[in-house]
Amino acid sequence: MSTPVCFAVIVGVDDYRAFDASLGKPAGTSDLRGSVNDAGLYLRLARKPGVPDENTRALVAPANSAARPALFDGIDGGAPTQTNMQAAFDWLIESLKANPGTQAILTYSGHGDSDDDNLVICPTDMTADKDGSLHNQIELGGLGGTLNGVASSNLITIFLDCCHARDADDGNGMRVLRPATRTQAKNRQMVIPCSRPVARRRCRRR
Repeated sequence: MSTPVCFAVIVGVDDYRAFDASLGKPAGTSDLRGSVNDAGLYLRLARKPGVPDENTRALVAPANSAARPALFDGIDGGAPTQTNMQAAFDWLIESLKANPGTQAILTYSGHGDSDDDNLVICPTDMTADKDGSLHNQIELGGLGGTLNGVASSNLITIFLDCCHARDADDGNGMRVLRPATRTQAKNRQMVIPCSRPVARRRCRRR
């Protein structure tokens, strides 16, 4: 059996100063403290089956965080702005299209929000109006629908570590594995496979 090509997109956002500024809050009010560290853990997870650095995009903020592990060096996908995150997702989708039978991991650690019971993930440049309207957010449903278009011939696993992760549903062909215990629910850890269960197979370079 041939070894599959593997790809990974890793996102960790601690810096939400743009959001604070848009609402007139002191800088750092909405910042998180563990998302960049989480991204490092997810990157180590991606490397275990052998996802090579050239097939990986990591986007973390702040880039100069003391929590930013040196292991991100050389795979920097830029700051996790809406534009850069969407570009990384598009790169992943095109890579999957070009490599049928591919395995992919996409992880996000940061703030999450709910828009009409639909989960949105929050880039570092997300802002809001006084009435609560969000800008520069990314809707998970749209991303999941796009990924589902390539999931029939690829294995795609998404890890979400954010608030409102329970608003991710089984639409768009995604199967949701919900927290099984109260502790897991409190930790807000979600695993959302877009196709089959994770395969324990090593990866090769593209």
